Amino acid sequence: MWAIRRLTAYRETKRLGRMRYRCGVMWLDRKLIDYLPPVLQQTREMQAVMEGEQPAVAGLWDAWKTVLDALFVRYANEQGLARWERMLGIRPRGTDSMEVRRAAVLARLNEQLPFTERTLRLMLDGVCGPGGYTLEIIYREYRVFVRVHLWEKRAMDEAAALLGRVVPANMVIDLGLRYNTHRMLRPRLHRMLRGTTHRALREEVLA
Repeated sequence: MWAIRRLTAYRETKRLGRMRYRCGVMWLDRKLIDYLPPVLQQTREMQAVMEGEQPAVAGLWDAWKTVLDALFVRYANEQGLARWERMLGIRPRGTDSMEVRRAAVLARLNEQLPFTERTLRLMLDGVCGPGGYTLEIIYREYRVFVRVHLWEKRAMDEAAALLGRVVPANMVIDLGLRYNTHRMLRPRLHRMLRGTTHRALREEVLA
């Protein structure tokens, strides 16, 4: 039964996606006057009426398209994302960009049982981006070791919340930033590092 519901939801999402594409293309060059018979298109009165009504109809179409876009996290605007966040219980920070908020919503939607290592990697990809973290599960120690790269440190809080929700209670979460190491700095000349503090060398993203 669960598989049938999942398949039905998948098909409905695909159908809405196709409809969204068709609707976006459909209105590109449409004018109200094009719907009139050719004999009426030539009259100045009907041309004036259609020209006056065109902006109102275009505004209605844009509003409808915004509502349709809100069904898809990747296309939702500010209002659409806020609705997703309310439904999922997500509280974004005031400094979060639209992309950070979008990633947080997608990560929450990607949570599904069972939480395998592969599933966890997919979830972290949604939060930190592919290649934005390292993950190692040390089974003999019951420990989940995650290091977020410095260029994705803005995602630390969301990664911590994600791990807290999906990692089993009998496993330890070891989450932190992947700081710059001496080995990473070794190829750089000393004169290139002159004027840089030790803290900056450790915590700032290397260009």
